[in-house]
Amino acid sequence: MLIGVPKEIKDQEHRVGLTPASVREIAAHGHEVLMETNAGAGIGASDADYTKAGAKIAATADEVFARSEMIVKVKEPLPDEWPRMQAGLDLASDLIPVSPAAHYVMGGIETDLHGRTSLPGLFAAGEVACTGLHGANRLASNSLLEGLVFGARAANAMQRPVSPAVLFAEPAEGPALTAVSGSLPTADDVQDLLWHSAGLVRERGALEQAVARLCRWHGCVMSAQVAAPADRNVRRVASLVTVGHLIARAALRREESRGGHFRADFAKRDDIHWRKHIADART
Repeated sequence: MLIGVPKEIKDQEHRVGLTPASVREIAAHGHEVLMETNAGAGIGASDADYTKAGAKIAATADEVFARSEMIVKVKEPLPDEWPRMQAGLDLASDLIPVSPAAHYVMGGIETDLHGRTSLPGLFAAGEVACTGLHGANRLASNSLLEGLVFGARAANAMQRPVSPAVLFAEPAEGPALTAVSGSLPTADDVQDLLWHSAGLVRERGALEQAVARLCRWHGCVMSAQVAAPADRNVRRVASLVTVGHLIARAALRREESRGGHFRADFAKRDDIHWRKHIADART
């Protein structure tokens, strides 16, 4: 069960990072059930249920907690590193702070089946790579196996003559970017923009604004890199802006919903136009 905390509870001690006492106090103030699952019958919530709840959470900015419907019985003490022990929360009775999130972003550096990329001598394997093994969604256990298999394949390929990969994704040319003067965004600025504009639920207006802002930030980053090419913070922000720009552009371009990508304005999957991989490239 997901429970939404009323917005009028604004005291910081009642927000995420809670103590058991503050969790119980929140519950006493009243709550709204966002989603229920029939755990006793073994029936879980559907993807649509989670998407609906996630959209409501994102729109209202309420704090949200999960409450177990089953009593947790433990015969022996659990290890100290288990999160429940650190937080001091009892899964059988307390509300557990939760947040909607996408576990993975499907995609990455396009590779062939041996980890080769479009650049001769550059290899990619694991979660950074898009091998074609997964579609628009994937399971964590599958990605672990992917890392083992393609890591070994890439290691073997590195011992052979260097050559670029033969890739099959449809290319999408990136926009021309130029250096501009302006304030460098912080890492939090980039992350907040992506969370609100290209998070669980996406739509054209917010994505267009995000792409425009990320383009401006990219120009600021280019100027900062010229002035301080070895600055660690500049390099970190540059990486975040680059990846964020790619995510936002890809989400805006794909006018359908598929796997972990959900567009509120294109809620259905469209195999006729979008059953394909697309790769951004800069020449």
